[in-house]
Amino acid sequence: MFNLFRSLRPAGAAGALRPAAMAVAGILVLSACAGQDSDVQKPLPFAFTGDSYYGTLSGVSGKAVILEPGADDLAVERIAWRRTGLLPCLMQVYKRAPNNPARVSVDKSEECEGAKGDESEVKSVGELNAAFAPTMRVITGLRACYPKKGKGKRLAALEVEISELKADGTISPPVTGSEERFGNGFDDCGEVAEWSRCAAGGVGTGVRTHFDKALGSRFIVGVELRCRTLGKAS
Repeated sequence: MFNLFRSLRPAGAAGALRPAAMAVAGILVLSACAGQDSDVQKPLPFAFTGDSYYGTLSGVSGKAVILEPGADDLAVERIAWRRTGLLPCLMQVYKRAPNNPARVSVDKSEECEGAKGDESEVKSVGELNAAFAPTMRVITGLRACYPKKGKGKRLAALEVEISELKADGTISPPVTGSEERFGNGFDDCGEVAEWSRCAAGGVGTGVRTHFDKALGSRFIVGVELRCRTLGKAS
C-alpha cells in the first residue's frame, strides 16, 4: 500500500498526499474488515439439553467389537465409509457445533487390519456445511443396507434423513433426498435394515458402529445413531 502511494506522489510534493493516502488506506481497511465479517456465521441459537440416547439398531449387533462415538455436543452433518476388498471396515462421522460453527470434529471407526484386497473409493451421505452458512443441515436418522449378492450381513450403503437448523431457533422436519440415496450404492442394495432415528427435537451426535469378524477380518454389520435433544437457546 505504501509503495503504491509513493509511486503516485509528484516530485517535490513530499508529504502533500500523506493525509489523502491515510484516508484512502483507512477506507480500504474498513472495507476489508466488513468483507471478513460477512464470511463469519453468527452462532445458531441452539443448545443441547438432557442426556444422549441411541436410536434403534440398524442392522445387526456386532460380535467382534462395538466402537462408541466421540463428543456429544456436536451435530452429525456427514457420514463416510469405504471397503477393503469386499469388507466395509472404515467409517468417518463429520460433526459441527451449531452454536460455534467453526468447531468441528471427526469420529473414526476403523477395523481394517487383516482385510485383503484394494481399498474402495470413499462414499458418503449428508453434507459439509460451510462455516458461514446461515443455516445448518444435520443428520437425524440413518439406515443401513446389505448387498444383493453374497452371504452374511455386511454394510453396502447408508441412507440418511436430514433436518435443517434455522437462524430463528427452529428445526425443520426430516427429509430424505434422492441425492442422499442414489449414487452412493443404496440403489444396488438387497435387504434394507430398519431406521435408527432420533426422537422429535433430537439430532445425531455420533454413530455407534458394530463389527463382526470372518476369515480373520472385521467388517461393519450395524450402526446406531446416537442422539441428543437440541433446543432453542435462552
